[in-house]
Amino acid sequence: MAEALGQNPLTAAATSKASTELQVASAKYQTAASRAVSTYQQITKIQPDNQEALFALAQAADTLRQTNVAIGAYKRLLKLDLDATTKGQIRERIKTLQASPQG
Repeated sequence: MAEALGQNPLTAAATSKASTELQVASAKYQTAASRAVSTYQQITKIQPDNQEALFALAQAADTLRQTNVAIGAYKRLLKLDLDATTKGQIRERIKTLQASPQG
């Protein structure tokens, strides 16, 4: 009957707390991911042929919707010695990113 009159106060408090925790976690994730992009950019400046760092940079930037950074890293990967299947997948991802709104 109490729920018919409105939300249970305990449920409301728990929902509010969960929402706040989600916002805090999301902010921490964004900060960490942005730092990761910056770190991978520094690594790839020092080691321009580091496939792992370039791929990590591309994926991290892609996840953060830093489209131009992601495309740049993917294009740099295409210049390296990768198998044809991997290059094909990278080209497809670049096409998808280029067709999407810029972030």
